[in-house]
Amino acid sequence: MTGWPSEDPQREHTPVSGSPPLSTFTELPAPTRSLLPATLSIIAIIAIVGTVIAIGVINRNGGTPEAVPALTPAPATRSAPPSTSSIVNTPARLTYAVPTDWVASNDAVEVLGVSFTGVAEYGVYDCAGTRRSRARVVGAAAQSKSAKPLDPESTAAAFAKAFADTYYPGARVDSPATESTLVDGKKAVVVTAKISPKAAEACLPKDAEVTVLATGLGDRGAALLVVTNDLAGGPDSPKSLPGATTRKIIESARRN
Repeated sequence: MTGWPSEDPQREHTPVSGSPPLSTFTELPAPTRSLLPATLSIIAIIAIVGTVIAIGVINRNGGTPEAVPALTPAPATRSAPPSTSSIVNTPARLTYAVPTDWVASNDAVEVLGVSFTGVAEYGVYDCAGTRRSRARVVGAAAQSKSAKPLDPESTAAAFAKAFADTYYPGARVDSPATESTLVDGKKAVVVTAKISPKAAEACLPKDAEVTVLATGLGDRGAALLVVTNDLAGGPDSPKSLPGATTRKIIESARRN
């Protein structure tokens, strides 16, 4: 799976120079669910039942009730283009779009002590008896174990290196390129690290990349979106994806 084995190896990682130590991160607790939607639903049900009873009474009395307007669903606040599917990753506090030929799963990937969910992958194939995929996206919400807030840039760089080390063991990882962006008007950074895997098998990629989007959550947390992608090499089918595909997934990210 983009150099992603079917069983995720648990290994120690060497931190990126200048990045936070591994003990810095922990998962951000899942958001609490508000009772307001349930309360409003109960009120709506009571109102509908009352309307039905009233209409029944009018009919029994021979009256002609006025037409009741049909209930229509509220329009979605955001929607993915027709060629993509949206993934609502509640633990990560993010929603993002992937191409329709990507397959979502309930897998969880643990990296640097943080569980990443909202998995979708493209181009599954067998390489020397190991299940792999050409590309994969995951998301998580991490927080600092200390009172010190996480720096999005160094956090994204640390996870880019950790994903590269875990799923492309022994590969050369270039210094990541960083750019600033916005997610729903909030500051964010995108870190991209180019990878040169050790392709011992012809079915392994020769060039790959890891891209991490990080945007702050509250005082100590950060929402993370990670895309790994084989760029060149490996089998003729399924084909590797251009970096532009990764860019579109990152740009589609919205806060939940």
